[in-house]
Amino acid sequence: MAKVLNKFGILYCHMVEPRMVKLGEKFETPHSLHPIRDAFKGTFIAAGGYNKEDGNKAVSTGYTDLVAYGRLFLSNPNLPRRFEIDAALSTSTTERLSTSLIQLLDTLTIHFLHQMSKCAFQY
Repeated sequence: MAKVLNKFGILYCHMVEPRMVKLGEKFETPHSLHPIRDAFKGTFIAAGGYNKEDGNKAVSTGYTDLVAYGRLFLSNPNLPRRFEIDAALSTSTTERLSTSLIQLLDTLTIHFLHQMSKCAFQY
């Protein structure tokens, strides 16, 4: 798949690493993306449970060009700054995500009801 992407001049490939596994007391990322990384010639972006140290190591060793942070970024909207100053990270992803989803659903429901009321008055 990655070799075919090269033929089309795709600029980047964003892949999700399988979730980190716990080996003893340490979490480790199984580097299963090596074959795809080696085959793809554009910018390679890896995601999947990286912390600051894991992300820096993945980039410095050439495993990936960039690291995407999903859940960690949801819990810490100022993640780049926190990484920069080595600040503690929030781990309340579930609470923030739940609150955000509820707000989104409320907004969509209001929008839907508003649209439906406009349709009802047109007939």
